[in-house]
Amino acid sequence: MFNEYVTRVAECEQKRKTARNQNDKHSWLAMADSWRKTAELQLILEWQAQFIHEHSVPRASWVW
Repeated sequence: MFNEYVTRVAECEQKRKTARNQNDKHSWLAMADSWRKTAELQLILEWQAQFIHEHSVPRASWVW
């Protein structure tokens, strides 16, 4: 998923370069920033999931 978000950032930045006016350029820049933040959050979630997986304590199975 991270690579998809990075691709979206690049697309928005490219469209910003070819935008016709300042308002459109600002809109594309804002969208690129939003995708960039989403990509960063995705990385954080992946790191957390990996950490939890590597450091989780196995639970004892209770048999009654």
